[in-house]
Amino acid sequence: MQLLIRKNCLACLKTIFYLRSSSIVTFVFYGRINSMSFERRSKGKPGGEKTEKGGHELARVERARMVMDEVCRAAHQTDEKSKEKRLKEQIEFLDTTRAVPLKPHVYALWLYWYIIDGGEITHQEEYSFPQSKYEPGDKNYYTQPIGWVPGENMQNPTVPTSYDPDALTIMHFSDLNTVKAAPEQRLGHTTLLTLCIHPSESDRLQALTNRPDQVRSYSDTSDILAGIAGISLDEGTEKVIKHIRERREELHKLSLRRLSR
Repeated sequence: MQLLIRKNCLACLKTIFYLRSSSIVTFVFYGRINSMSFERRSKGKPGGEKTEKGGHELARVERARMVMDEVCRAAHQTDEKSKEKRLKEQIEFLDTTRAVPLKPHVYALWLYWYIIDGGEITHQEEYSFPQSKYEPGDKNYYTQPIGWVPGENMQNPTVPTSYDPDALTIMHFSDLNTVKAAPEQRLGHTTLLTLCIHPSESDRLQALTNRPDQVRSYSDTSDILAGIAGISLDEGTEKVIKHIRERREELHKLSLRRLSR
């Protein structure tokens, strides 16, 4: 019975540790549960004493079970509330920035320059790059687990923290300062893909990510990289660089007009 109780406690603790939003509660109760010793009864003691100690041990086991049940319940409830809050923040961010779905050829361009700079693909998927299944305005539009490209927003909203299975993937064109990135340790499982003009080579791009251990290629993006999809990544690079330069000039002129008012 002691072994079974230990296993049940450990299984429950693993579940609680997975619930990130309740980590403080978990830490406190883990210390309490860990201090409860399920000691084996000493050998060679009189039978009456064994029975008495066995009763005390069963009582301790029952108290431990009650505590663990309550910890699991509270942790699950807290996690559900935190999840709802995070999803709301994600939707508000995407809606505020008028984000549009990330296209396979744009992601392939990011992969192209990431690989050129020494980056590696960590996961090769056998399916196509995830695309939107809903039209803009649909209530489920911004809840889709796909890549997003935020539009320009004068307030430069901060990329929200997110976690699997609802983690965000954001393509960030940092030359245009469309969004602000939170410190890496606060992004959770949010994947931030940065694409910008290389700081020392103005005729090429630079690709960065906060999650180098989660760089995926898909069946269609791999075809683009292999040159068998009829899409030129060199031409794509030229178009992106041209767009960034033109847009930066427009934003600079707009800023000057505002200052002159």
